[in-house]
Amino acid sequence: MPQRSGDSRLSDGRWLRIPGPTPVPPRVLAAMTQPMISHRGSEMETLILDLREKLQTVMRTEGEVMVWPGSGSAGWEAAIQNSCRVGDQVVATVGGDFGRRFADLAERFGLRVHRIEAPWGQAVSAAQVEEAIMAAGNVSAVLVTHNETSTGVTNPLAEIAAVARRAGVLVLVDAVSSAAAMPLEADAWDLDWVISGSQKAWMCPPGLMLASVSGHALEVAARLETNRSFWDVARMAKGFATGQTPTTPPISLLYALDIALDMMLEEGVEAMWERQHRLGVETRGALGGLG
Repeated sequence: MPQRSGDSRLSDGRWLRIPGPTPVPPRVLAAMTQPMISHRGSEMETLILDLREKLQTVMRTEGEVMVWPGSGSAGWEAAIQNSCRVGDQVVATVGGDFGRRFADLAERFGLRVHRIEAPWGQAVSAAQVEEAIMAAGNVSAVLVTHNETSTGVTNPLAEIAAVARRAGVLVLVDAVSSAAAMPLEADAWDLDWVISGSQKAWMCPPGLMLASVSGHALEVAARLETNRSFWDVARMAKGFATGQTPTTPPISLLYALDIALDMMLEEGVEAMWERQHRLGVETRGALGGLG
């Protein structure tokens, strides 16, 4: 049976029971002890191309995937900079602290944000998103927090994405605490940006921002006349597809991610999702039993 990250104890015996950072399996920790290699050499090229293929499998896409140094919050910035101009209108689902932060960031970039405020503990519905898009008119993107870490509520992403797609609107997804933890289909659900962070279900230390980006999103980015450098998705996509990165990558963290992905694929993506779901149901049931 493949090794899984089922133990929340740290190496010194302490317990870590928070949404993230999550405990890192011994195999992943060991991978980080490998010696440095040239980030422009053949070994790095092989590592990145392997990561690309494995990420495509877990994120359920045949499109572009890439890994930047940074956090999930950095992914919000990358998605917005490559999708919207100053003054564009966006609709944001806000049902907790991280949905609010995503919307706040969009406003700091000069976007006009139409917030759908859901009471904490409740999801935003696809009907609410459709109504907001129609009321605003000429919306560029919908910002969706798939799983709101601050409340544990999962928004109906597939249904929301379908509404946005019918309206011709980009779908930018904060999947920081959902990717690799629950069903998420980047291609089947027609998602343009799927953003996650290495410290959650990916079983790695903090420091990597993972993204799946659709072909349509790349086309939109190419048409935008905005200043981008570090977060230029075209540069990163071109580099990752050829086994390179535009800037120096965090090599040890990439080693860690490579092994973590191996562990996921050994277990099987669907089996992993089912295990996480089962553990969630059992945990909520046990807590409910405590009153």
